[in-house]
Amino acid sequence: MAVDHHSVDHHSGKAFSNQMF
Repeated sequence: MAVDHHSVDHHSGKAFSNQMF
């Protein structure tokens, strides 16, 4: 999951950050 967070950061880290956190 940690790796996904970084990968998504390039596309929509903010949007995904909310879901991950």
